[in-house]
Amino acid sequence: MSRDSTKPKHKTTIHYTGRSAYDPSVAKRLEEEKRESKEKDKRIEELEKELLRVEKKLKKETAEREKLNHEHDKMISDLKHARGKSLDKTLKEENDRLKHEIDKITIEKEDLGTEVDRLRTNLSKVAGDKMMDGNPYVTDLSDPNRPQRLAEKFNCLYDNSWTDAFEILLAKNKDEKSICEILLKILETEMKEDSGAYTKHLTDARRSCSRTFIPLLCQHFWEKEMNKEHKKDETLKPYVDACLELFWYSAITDPPLYYSFTADNLDNFRGYTKNGDEVDFIVWPAMYLHENGPLLYQGVVQYK
Repeated sequence: MSRDSTKPKHKTTIHYTGRSAYDPSVAKRLEEEKRESKEKDKRIEELEKELLRVEKKLKKETAEREKLNHEHDKMISDLKHARGKSLDKTLKEENDRLKHEIDKITIEKEDLGTEVDRLRTNLSKVAGDKMMDGNPYVTDLSDPNRPQRLAEKFNCLYDNSWTDAFEILLAKNKDEKSICEILLKILETEMKEDSGAYTKHLTDARRSCSRTFIPLLCQHFWEKEMNKEHKKDETLKPYVDACLELFWYSAITDPPLYYSFTADNLDNFRGYTKNGDEVDFIVWPAMYLHENGPLLYQGVVQYK
């Protein structure tokens, strides 16, 4: 056995005295670190406040800059617009001036055209009047009172106004023959009075203002020329006025239409209620294009 194995081992003993180990330098350092930490926190807070202030200021300045930029752009735009408006105004004024000149020339052209048309119309009318003057066989189709139309009115006068007047007189217990004589006499008197007393004063104006005179003629005839006996009966006035209007237009036709109140040629008359060979009385005159001219409308006679 070796010597080392027989030698007793050394035992270390630690004695606890009850007091902790305290290093003042460490505590001091901790305090300093706390103080520095508070100072840093304070500095961070101050920096955050400063950053917020700067950000607000930057935002405000950005807004003001944008406002200034907008005002600047608006000012530039207004200036450009003002220049443009000034140019547009100049162009518009020149355009208006040219348009006025064109309108003036157009109006003058239209006036000249109207004058040319008027002269052509007058020339055509003069030539037509010259051809138609006194020629009953040349008809103006634009004339509402040309002979053919007057023949139609003459027929309507007999069918309507004459029939109405006949019924009026018949209701007064007059006989058929006397009624026909009365109405025929009114017709004949008007025709003679109209053609003799009025047309000679109105030769030049007879076509242009012929209708204007009809009311005056009717009034004058009824008051001054109408048979006193017939004048008492106002119900006959429509028949009288219709007759006067027809004979007025007949008289101013060139040459005047002609009416026959005598049955010299029975071929130009038809029977009233019966036929025969011997005429009892005339009911309605025959109408001719002119005296000794062609027949326009057959007369009516009552045979015995």
